[in-house]
Amino acid sequence: MRSKRRILFLGVSILWIAANVAWLGCAILPLPPSRKPIDSRKKADFKALKENQPTREEVVAKFGPPDAYLDDLHVACYRINSVTHRETLLLFFVIPTPVNKTYDFDLALIQFDKTDHVKRSGVASQGPYEEYRRAAERWLASFDKPAAKP
Repeated sequence: MRSKRRILFLGVSILWIAANVAWLGCAILPLPPSRKPIDSRKKADFKALKENQPTREEVVAKFGPPDAYLDDLHVACYRINSVTHRETLLLFFVIPTPVNKTYDFDLALIQFDKTDHVKRSGVASQGPYEEYRRAAERWLASFDKPAAKP
C-alpha cells in the first residue's frame, strides 16, 4: 500500500515539474556540434597509422608539417576540425534564441618512439584556449590509467 503512494507521489511530482516547464514556456535544447575541416586532413587518415607504423618523415610527407611538435614528448599535433557546440533556448516553444556556443578543435596526436617510428596515434579534443602541450599530456595520461576491474 505504501509503495503505491510513493509511485503516485513520484508521478504527480514529475507531472508538476513538466507542467511548470510548459507553463513558463522555455526549454533548452542541445544541438549536435558542427564540424568544419581546417585542412584536407580527416580522422580516418590518422587511424591507419597504427597498422603501418611509418617513420616521422613519412608522416610529414603525407600530412605536411605538424601544427606543433613537442620534442620532449615526441608528439606531433595536427588540427583536423573546428568544432562548434551549440545550445538553443526556445522561448514559448516558438522563438529559437541561441544561448551558448563553445569552440573546440579535433586534434590528431601522433607519438613517435626513439627510432622515429609511430608508437601510437589518436584523436583528442582541444579546448579553445588550451595549449597543444596540455592536450597532448592529457591524451598521454589516458594511456597510463589502469584498466577498470569488472
